[in-house]
Amino acid sequence: MNKEVKGKYLSLKKNACFEVLQQNRTVPIGDQVEIAMHKVGICASDIERTCRFGAYTYPLVIGHEMSGIISRVEDKGRLNFKIGDRVAVFPLLPCFACESCDRKKFALCKSYSYYGSRTNGGMSSYLNVNTWNLLKIPDNVSLEDAALLEPSAVVLHAIKKLELSRDVSLNICILGAGFLGLLCINLLKKNYQNCKITVLDRNNYKTEEARSLGAEAETIPSSEEMELFCDKMKSSFDCVLEFVGAPETFVNSIQLCKANGTIVWIGNISADLSIPKSLVSSILRKELRILGSWNSDYKINSSCDWTATLDLMSKGFSPSKLISNRIKISEVGETLLKMNDHKNRISEFKNIKTLVELR
Repeated sequence: MNKEVKGKYLSLKKNACFEVLQQNRTVPIGDQVEIAMHKVGICASDIERTCRFGAYTYPLVIGHEMSGIISRVEDKGRLNFKIGDRVAVFPLLPCFACESCDRKKFALCKSYSYYGSRTNGGMSSYLNVNTWNLLKIPDNVSLEDAALLEPSAVVLHAIKKLELSRDVSLNICILGAGFLGLLCINLLKKNYQNCKITVLDRNNYKTEEARSLGAEAETIPSSEEMELFCDKMKSSFDCVLEFVGAPETFVNSIQLCKANGTIVWIGNISADLSIPKSLVSSILRKELRILGSWNSDYKINSSCDWTATLDLMSKGFSPSKLISNRIKISEVGETLLKMNDHKNRISEFKNIKTLVELR
């Protein structure tokens, strides 16, 4: 680690944006069990809370894409989990008291906490987790795939918004060939084989990955080139899914979608969005359906996005095939800085998905 990067990394630790708790094991209380963490994915949102805008609480152990093995159970007679069980963690901690929770729409909870963003998460050796948040992993699903259950369920949730039938034949555009966009290709190809998928991204190595998954892909490195593409392909796609989170790509999604089409916005928007009058008129005249997609549906002991995704994994869906970097916990700070510099176009860092291996 060079002096400049080391200084930034130490600054990160000083500001408590990133802190690793390797010891400090506490006794699980209430409905908790202790998890020995094994695999944790780094999400793009981790860049925001560590390098850009900060987190809700400090100090914070990040990591909300996680899997591990149960290492301690206090009440062995009451709980349905035992030491040695392999588990994935649904990271949202709902209040169970608001209207959304009453409807079991926990992702829409008005007063929630969250492992890895509002309370300590998976980048620690051990974490006490409520059993309500745990899913047992089938024997034929790896801990790596299980750690990526959260982002996979998020993508499946977004695809469900399209309300596609199995034999449908549509032109679908995916904006963003990052990890979520590539997962989207995988899931669409698995379930809707007659659809034509076109993916747009500014990074050539990501569009190459999209092509290897069976999609058509365009590398569009600048806003000017994107404008030209949108002029050429205006109103060409039946469905558009936005995974980038940039204001301009939200606008592009409207330009690219054809009449009576469906747009799903998934990306966390990075700045204010201004929609000109002509584009609003386009929404009205084309009678577009614009849907927001937030997180995923999770219901304990019931069918939901998480159980559906886990079932797909047990049948061969493997998001871990998209992992580009496997790192140790000591490399997390430096890796986050590289990801941040890439996002700000300071220096290139080729990354689809980084997985932290704690064990």
